[in-house]
Amino acid sequence: MACFRTSHALFCCSIGWHRTRAGHYRLRLLIHGTLRTTQAPRRAARPIAERAGDEEIQSMRRRTEAAILTGALAALTACGMPDPDTPLASAAARGRAQDGRALLAQGADPNQKNRNGLPPLVWAARLGHVEAVKALLEGGADQNLRDSFVNGWTAMMHAVHKGQKETVRALLDWGADVNARTDNGVSALMLATCEEDNHIVRMLPDRGAHPRGETSDGGSALLNAVAAGQTANVKALLEKDPDLRLKNDIKGRLSLWLARLRGRSEIVSLLEMRDVSPSLPSGAGRDRTLP
Repeated sequence: MACFRTSHALFCCSIGWHRTRAGHYRLRLLIHGTLRTTQAPRRAARPIAERAGDEEIQSMRRRTEAAILTGALAALTACGMPDPDTPLASAAARGRAQDGRALLAQGADPNQKNRNGLPPLVWAARLGHVEAVKALLEGGADQNLRDSFVNGWTAMMHAVHKGQKETVRALLDWGADVNARTDNGVSALMLATCEEDNHIVRMLPDRGAHPRGETSDGGSALLNAVAAGQTANVKALLEKDPDLRLKNDIKGRLSLWLARLRGRSEIVSLLEMRDVSPSLPSGAGRDRTLP
């Protein structure tokens, strides 16, 4: 099982072999995501557009299907990281700070990416090896170097993705750019708002992260938090920036509808109380009884 995100929702996916009636085996991609609710009856697992009967949501579903499939395959690769294939990367991945310092003293390049495009700092950051992170930074590692693997993430983005709070703090203390972006504009804060543990969501804005940043296709930290149903993260963002708004577009309306569908009444109330909730598309469940 692996996870991946579009700009408005979090999905989980798995790949397995499926035997057809003809006896052939085909690769099957299974999507398990926020577009269905575990509290609703079985019939609620049908596609959103089929239930809502709304042309705008149908269009959104069609546009996201390709992103879901390609994103799922990419994330299966990203979450299933290849083994480190350089001595320094191996030491970083195993948290062997002293071995790393010895290799650096012998002339190892702290920014050398392996054949998969991953620098040593990424390995230490993802796995929460704070001392190894510090050893690499002291040895000249670029705290803002982006990988060339799948997403173009910095070490801090990897640490956020894995919920490594102390590693994130160490990178920030060393001067890592809290507002660094990928090519399509994803930031560490946007990644953090999808997670249940909101310590990092509260930490990043306190260290200068911009809660109003957007991706090239209109995604944002608030949008992710609402769509993922993370009430504590929505609260943290609104406390930091009371004037934060969801855009009144298809993504904003769909994320709010997802929050309603999944029974996140507190999120809906927070947004409506502050007049930050966009109007829902017709037929999208405004009158649905919340579980």
